[in-house]
Amino acid sequence: VYWYELSRDEASLDRALASLCGFRDYFVAQVAAGQRPGSESFFRAHGVLYSLHRVQAAGRLPAELRTAYEPIARALVGLHERGTNNRPTLWAAAAAAAARVFPDAPEAAAWQAYAEAVWQDWLLFRDTNEFGYWHHHLGGLLDLADALGRTSELRTAGFASVAQRYRDFVAPSGRAVTAGDGALMHGAMALVFARCARVFDDPTLVWAAQRTVDAAITEGRRDLAPLATLLGRSDVTSAAQAPAFAPQV
Repeated sequence: VYWYELSRDEASLDRALASLCGFRDYFVAQVAAGQRPGSESFFRAHGVLYSLHRVQAAGRLPAELRTAYEPIARALVGLHERGTNNRPTLWAAAAAAAARVFPDAPEAAAWQAYAEAVWQDWLLFRDTNEFGYWHHHLGGLLDLADALGRTSELRTAGFASVAQRYRDFVAPSGRAVTAGDGALMHGAMALVFARCARVFDDPTLVWAAQRTVDAAITEGRRDLAPLATLLGRSDVTSAAQAPAFAPQV
């Protein structure tokens, strides 16, 4: 769904739909086998339910698939944590997405309230409280804002400075300073920078996306080559501009 956001390539929605159908079948099989697939994974909840929301927003969600997903959403959403890092942010984005897709569900009000509470955490702190896994919680923040209909508030609340700080972790070679199990994930970084560049209309974030996608391709992520061709195209992002520090690094 992120590729569709950037490229408007309908084939990417076809792939998202196929993945959603596959997960539906997996969920049904797990239940039939007596398993209880539930809200144990914030990555799973976010990935599945945010994709469902974006496919619906694009007008591509079949009614029967939406119906099949309501009990899945009920099982996946977890109202577990608060704070401004990847875990609560991805949980909240999943909850907000579920509330958008299923506004009449009995749990929708609780899902929405939890997502709003985590959003307020971000507005209060205006930054993350965990710096090693930044591309996940920064991307999750974009998703949370989108699912809540608050993307414009990302700009007015000053979150561009958060993205710009992580931009400053990127060397002209494209190698980025990071930590923990988020290290050497330049492909994920490139996608987040590309999305931030559009939200904040910042050409230096286009530069960061270009540099990190080049690093990712060098590491073997040749599937990201199409992203490299999109960045800086006038209908996708502004032209790249190196930040002032770049020639000195």
